[in-house]
Amino acid sequence: MELSKEDKIHQINQTILHEKDNKYYTILNSIIEKYNLEHSTNKNGIFLNLSMLDSSIIDDIFFHFMNNNKKEPIIYETKTIDKSKTKDVKTKKVLKDKLVLEKFDKYILQASRGNIYI
Repeated sequence: MELSKEDKIHQINQTILHEKDNKYYTILNSIIEKYNLEHSTNKNGIFLNLSMLDSSIIDDIFFHFMNNNKKEPIIYETKTIDKSKTKDVKTKKVLKDKLVLEKFDKYILQASRGNIYI
């Protein structure tokens, strides 16, 4: 029986929640690098929005997670990425807004930088 994308995402989430092991972090990290996925990382781990991923990527994550649960070595299958399906990432130059301060605003800002001793 083939699972739907949502069921696979649920299984992946449950595996991560119940298994506190670095092997899943390693699997996710390798797949992120393999497909060049957008994600964020902080001291708590990796944030990857699974619902926005293509079903082939979800299948790959699910395959590796389920193979890892069987306590067998992971079998990595080679996948070729079709260049026509990849999206071109456009980079934008971020410009900082210029903040214009009045004399009173500058005074408040200067006062907020000082230390208050009691």
